Amino acid sequence: MPTGAPTWPDCDQRNPEHVDPPHPSDMRYQGWYPSAITLPDGRVLVYGGDDLDESVGPNEADPNKDTRDTAFRASQIMVPVPEIYDPKTDRTIALENARKVFPLYPQATVVETGPGKNDWVVCMLGGERAPGAEATVPRTDAINEAAEWRRFCDTPGCQEDTRSIRLTGARPAASLDCLDVLAAEKDPLRNIPAENHWTHVDTAKDAHDYCCGMSDIVKIGSNGQTLSHTWTVFGGKVPRGMPNEGTRTATVEGIDFAAPSPAIEDKASLRIPCFGCYATGLPDGKVIVNAGAGPGGQSYEDRHNTKYQLFDPDANTIQTLAKSSFITSNFHCTLLLLLSA
Repeated sequence: MPTGAPTWPDCDQRNPEHVDPPHPSDMRYQGWYPSAITLPDGRVLVYGGDDLDESVGPNEADPNKDTRDTAFRASQIMVPVPEIYDPKTDRTIALENARKVFPLYPQATVVETGPGKNDWVVCMLGGERAPGAEATVPRTDAINEAAEWRRFCDTPGCQEDTRSIRLTGARPAASLDCLDVLAAEKDPLRNIPAENHWTHVDTAKDAHDYCCGMSDIVKIGSNGQTLSHTWTVFGGKVPRGMPNEGTRTATVEGIDFAAPSPAIEDKASLRIPCFGCYATGLPDGKVIVNAGAGPGGQSYEDRHNTKYQLFDPDANTIQTLAKSSFITSNFHCTLLLLLSA
């Protein structure tokens, strides 16, 4: 916002405490595009997302509207601390002891680890290190991560600070890690920055940042036991360090968390590379994949995924459905499975 722009009295648009006054329900950290997943106990785990330093104003000497906010956008950091939100108390708890950074839109699922009601963890794809040594202490609700990052640099975007919360460029192959949320919450050192309470499961073939549809299907036996828990991610990118890094792929990767030794496996490939496609689990265990962008190119079909595809995880097959051409948004849509009349 330019200096001198019209505003209300005593309202500074560059001061987040003015624009969004503090409230008891606030999270410790501001976040744009954080992800959230409902926990078995009815609470919500909020993780990922980014933040920028609102105190950085535009370069009013720059006549180009596309570049005058360059310094502000260069102040972007990824929020490394997950938080638990309790809708009954309307309060949040920051898990400083379970730091990890994620690109935007990280996938997650709750995984059963035993027969008890508290036997579960949250497994997430694409997390990267966020060492506790990179954080200042003590941690309080007054901390603004994006503004704090700038203390390490003379100008936004400087290269001297290589802390992990500054994610840039192509991402590595996605790591699958599980967080013991309840253990992190009960930890007496919960407010001390650390990377505890995570268990690494496997590493994917592709990078899965800002990209992928996911299906999450649990099959239950007649006596209530879990027969399978298949988690499948559709589409990805060539990981950092590999030829053509960042290129979209048609890869399908999946894992059965109920297997004796869960591991990520390559599945049947999509018909074309897909960025931001949707995956909807069906009652019979199959998955409809649709929408999203294609690999890119000159034709409309190269730029958009215009076909519905049916994935069968048991047979490990993908088929393109006849007469299913459609035009849709590449992403930012919602699909909902409803019972028919």
